[in-house]
Amino acid sequence: MNAKEYIRYLLSIENYSFSLDEIARETAGSSNSLKFELLRLSEKGEIVNLRKGFYLIITPRYSSAKKLPIQLYCEKLFKYLNRNYYVSLFSAAKFHGASHQQVQRDYLITEQPKFNDISKKNIDIRFFTTRNWT
Repeated sequence: MNAKEYIRYLLSIENYSFSLDEIARETAGSSNSLKFELLRLSEKGEIVNLRKGFYLIITPRYSSAKKLPIQLYCEKLFKYLNRNYYVSLFSAAKFHGASHQQVQRDYLITEQPKFNDISKKNIDIRFFTTRNWT
């Protein structure tokens, strides 16, 4: 199985993200050929390298926005990063119907140490930290 086939498989089970380690385990071939294939898919706009070693799959449904809703990948992202999190501020308000406009930036609260914010072409994620995580 190559990277494109594995991505197709992930979409068939409604999984919209993957890590480099995960795809390397599931595909045959060298790491150089895999990285080249992922770079090619990224240039075509089919995937986005969100954080080093973590990718988002941009489905046809979200291809015009060139980003996925945060709820489709944040659980897997933080499992990959081995951190606790919760969706907060305007991002949380949108899920509860309290937001009257489309949110342009997603907000997540996580435990310390603080992450650098993620700012890609169409993806903007701001991280806040808290000392008291319960």
